[in-house]
Amino acid sequence: MTVSRPPCTMTTSSSAAVDAVVAAGLLCSRSTYRLLWPEVSRGFPVPDATRSDGSARPGGMRGDGGGRARPRRIQRKHHRLTARLGTVIPVVMTVLSGVHVASAAAPPSISTQIMIDTDSVDTDELCDPGGISTVSFTASGTATGTYSGPFTASGSYQIGPQVMPGGSSSNELAVGPLLSFDETFSIDSPAGTIRGTTTLKADVPADFSTSGGPINSGACSSFADHTLSQVTGASGTLNLALAYVAYDATITGPGGKSQVTGDSFMQVNQQHVQDSSVGPFVAGEFFELFYRALTTTPIAVGSVDVELDGSGAPFSTGDEATPDLPVVLTIDPPDGMTGHVSATRQPSGGPAPAGYALFAADGVDSALAIEGPNATTADPYVMTFAVDATLLDGIAPQDVQVFRNGAAVADCTGTGATPDPCVSNRSVTADGDAVLTVRTSRFSTWEVGRLEYTASGPFAPLRAYPQPNRVKPGSIVPVRFGLSGARGSDVLAAGYPKLITCAGTPVAVGASVLAPIPVGRGQYLLLWATPRRASGCHDLVLRFRDGDELRARFDLR
Repeated sequence: MTVSRPPCTMTTSSSAAVDAVVAAGLLCSRSTYRLLWPEVSRGFPVPDATRSDGSARPGGMRGDGGGRARPRRIQRKHHRLTARLGTVIPVVMTVLSGVHVASAAAPPSISTQIMIDTDSVDTDELCDPGGISTVSFTASGTATGTYSGPFTASGSYQIGPQVMPGGSSSNELAVGPLLSFDETFSIDSPAGTIRGTTTLKADVPADFSTSGGPINSGACSSFADHTLSQVTGASGTLNLALAYVAYDATITGPGGKSQVTGDSFMQVNQQHVQDSSVGPFVAGEFFELFYRALTTTPIAVGSVDVELDGSGAPFSTGDEATPDLPVVLTIDPPDGMTGHVSATRQPSGGPAPAGYALFAADGVDSALAIEGPNATTADPYVMTFAVDATLLDGIAPQDVQVFRNGAAVADCTGTGATPDPCVSNRSVTADGDAVLTVRTSRFSTWEVGRLEYTASGPFAPLRAYPQPNRVKPGSIVPVRFGLSGARGSDVLAAGYPKLITCAGTPVAVGASVLAPIPVGRGQYLLLWATPRRASGCHDLVLRFRDGDELRARFDLR
């Protein structure tokens, strides 16, 4: 890829961005310029060319590793892209739409160009030059620019009837309008990782053009006895797309994570020549230029935005639950699932259902709004919520609850998501974190909470704590309390009730004649048999599954 510098006498502009470009030595003056980039003529015999330094570059042939002849030296045909300063300034590895210097802590963005240029492209086509043609492609190689590193791309495009005049990209063969273009791509760079998609964009800027052929056009056709550069009598097939696309990408870098949208230009071109004056060969090129970032939206800590690639690989809102990020979600999509999934932290949508409280640390948004394609109840998403131990305050994992759209999620009763959604497992880690596994076929707003009883009492005939109640050792004492509703009979935490002296020494509690039973109006009755040999001041401690406590004081004599 080369930059053709225009004469220094061309029109100037007052743009500060241009001053920076000139200072960097990439332009000879503050002027309008043209950017040249290659078109797919790799693999064809060419006449002697000239290097950028003016020295001669000989032509010739080389092997392609498969016994087929290919040029030793390649002169690429070039598209000519023109742009006006102050609108789009695509200079290789140079800041576009203004100069932006990101600090290490700034959200990652595509503030300078990323260029992908490789021979490694494969296509699979169903051609119908007079109708609708469909081409799929895969490519891999190394990206250069802000995020340099290995890249992969795959996608497909459709072409309408090929009746328009072509350009140098199609070797003057007829082309048709691109009806669609969809791509999924990834770049793994030391500066960060990029995962994203591109789609065809109809509103191409008026100042954007290329000599390679009409923008948003393509070809999928056969040719015979055609001249390709110096190759005469060529017969074969052509797959081509010249696409102006909109990209939507998630970038994860040292400064955090961002969602970035913008414009890109790309070319997919592969020519299979079965017969020619030099024999059979394959020439291919995949070229993509991310040249303009339109929006950069930081993704909050604890949120995630991914493009599913069908591999079923899990993704998460964080590495582990911590006091600063007390709830972490991991999603395992079904194998074969594709599409865009986002999980965004946001404030709670409202109060928790009666009998529950939401987990939310001070200043931490407690809800996760999740969007993505639907799965099925037979092959659902598996979501794992990890809740940091600092939020539990002694709550057992089985008393941690997941809510979907404000409703408590029931336990699973069968395979898959039965019911849909459902909780399939609750456990605790060695660090004391609670882990809940949920199966669901669809997303929405999710929150995590716990039981909340709002205990009150003891009620008459006992006196409220800390007033003592005088009872005889070995007698049966009715202890009434309230839990703001009927919560079933299993309301006490494991190991309770407990009995301690008023000085804090534990004492054998004796035995409650009956477990707490609901007696109506949100009240419960516990019949407690006092120890026969105890005497003096004692406290009966009732700790409930939600972590709340009640006490009643007794003077045993």
